[in-house]
Amino acid sequence: MRVCFYPRVGSGGPGSFQARLARVLQAEGVQLTYDLDERPLQAVLVFAATRNWRGLERCRRDGIPIVQRLDGINWIHRVHPVAPGYFVTSELRNLLLRLVRARYANRIIYQSDFVRNWWHRWFGPSPRPARVIHNGVPVGPARERAAPEAPVLLVVEGAVRLDHVSAAILRAAHRELRAREVIERTLVFGRVPSFFHVDTVREEGLEFRGHVAAEEIAGWQSRAVMQLSLELNPPCPNSVIEAMAAGLPVMGYDTGALAELVHADEGHVLPYAGDVWKLQAPANLEELGEGGWRIARDWAGYSRRAQLGASARYDITQTARRYREVLGL
Repeated sequence: MRVCFYPRVGSGGPGSFQARLARVLQAEGVQLTYDLDERPLQAVLVFAATRNWRGLERCRRDGIPIVQRLDGINWIHRVHPVAPGYFVTSELRNLLLRLVRARYANRIIYQSDFVRNWWHRWFGPSPRPARVIHNGVPVGPARERAAPEAPVLLVVEGAVRLDHVSAAILRAAHRELRAREVIERTLVFGRVPSFFHVDTVREEGLEFRGHVAAEEIAGWQSRAVMQLSLELNPPCPNSVIEAMAAGLPVMGYDTGALAELVHADEGHVLPYAGDVWKLQAPANLEELGEGGWRIARDWAGYSRRAQLGASARYDITQTARRYREVLGL
């Protein structure tokens, strides 16, 4: 049997997930292609959207099922000043997502309950059968971790969107956790868009490392005390699941799918005291320090439970099984 993954995704969270899913399916005997015109095909899995309408039309004409894996909806450009080109690009991406969902997809996979509810709220219920499948990562046997001697706070994002709210959260987490001696420094990994100002969050001990290889991040996960989820309304962040699988507790605000992914005893998800959809900064920034302190007081327990939670819920082999069911394999 042969399945087409389309389009082929490069770097970042979607790319790493696509590669992981591909490895598991191939190990199970599924042939993969990234060419919509290859035949025979049992199914097509569209990652978000594509402008290759002719290829999708040919697949539909040939009776090949098309499954769309849906991410979140681009929204920050509507409430935060951005370059005109970025605004137009974001709207075009939303249009492409909607067109594939409405016209071509036979089935829909939402990455989280949050994503499904978001799409239903903005654009109505799925026109085709749909299922929620969280992302997955490779997981190994749970292992005891010792608390790091020089504790680091990690921030791992595909793109660090330093709008004024994200900047305020990052600055507050760094200051509050240092003041309580929970961390010594903060390392931020990810691309920073040129139209945001990194200078707004310059602090002693706060370092921006840019985009680095996954191996380097994995090395820091083994030395960090916790990870801060900075993205606002994250659909289903791979970095959070990867941190949990590495035994790293996660802290952040209750926006997007974070509370759906990180259970109460695996990290600390704070209530968002404000309207995140209007980019209002949360009024309870000081609670980041208390949340981090709670994790630090029972660090071994949080670390172990995070690992066990990832193993139980986000094992990539189980994720692949669910994808096979939707793809009809």
